[in-house]
Amino acid sequence: NYLLAVRALRFSANYNLPIEANTWMSILRAARRVLDYVSVTDIMDEWRKVEAENMHEFVRLLYESMIIHGLIPEVAAMARIRQIKVEEEIEELKRLV
Repeated sequence: NYLLAVRALRFSANYNLPIEANTWMSILRAARRVLDYVSVTDIMDEWRKVEAENMHEFVRLLYESMIIHGLIPEVAAMARIRQIKVEEEIEELKRLV
C-alpha cells in the first residue's frame, strides 16, 4: 500500500517524529509509484489531516521525497529560480562605470 509513504510523512510532521533511514530510503525509491498508484484524493485526505502549524514540515518532507513534484509540477521549476538582490546589481553597475 503506497499510501503508507504519505501517511509516514504525515505522522512525522504532525508528531515531530524522525523518519528512520530505511523508511526514508523506501519512500524515496517508491515516490514514483506513490504518484502512479495512489489517487490524488487519498493524498489530499492525508494532507487535510496535517495540523496547520506543522504544514510547512509536511510540505518540506513531500518536497524532499519528490512526491510533491508529481502533484504540483510547477514546484520543481520554481524551486530552481533564484532572485538576484538589488544591492548586488547596483554594485556590479558601479564597477562597470
